[in-house]
Amino acid sequence: MFCAMFLVQKWLFSAFPAVCTIPRVKFWQFFSCIHRRFPVY
Repeated sequence: MFCAMFLVQKWLFSAFPAVCTIPRVKFWQFFSCIHRRFPVY
């Protein structure tokens, strides 16, 4: 069961790298924009 889930995750990550990267880049742009306005530290 765990092995199958791991294989599916591996397949998903290898099959959709762009689908995962684009929202991540958008998120980091959004986060850095907020971070500049409201510095945490």
